[in-house]
Amino acid sequence: SGLRRLDLEFPLQPADVRLLAAAKNLGALESLSLDQMTPAGLKALGGAGWFRGLRSLRLWMNDRDTFRGLADLPPMPHLVNLELVGDVEPSAAA
Repeated sequence: SGLRRLDLEFPLQPADVRLLAAAKNLGALESLSLDQMTPAGLKALGGAGWFRGLRSLRLWMNDRDTFRGLADLPPMPHLVNLELVGDVEPSAAA
């Protein structure tokens, strides 16, 4: 598919995130915006080749565990824009 931008501005259930991660037709995707992501959701997405090829990522999150989950993502060599939105205040431990 030629889809380049996807904005999902609603919470996804874990099964939905796994289906999204397994999608085979998102290779052209450059920009993704997700609402209320969880650490498990980030881990699932991090395993998808199309996800690692993103240029722009916007995540809404409201807990430090998800913030920490960002550090566990595999390299995203094309990422030039990362926007984190939510009520999380980073700390030295996060």
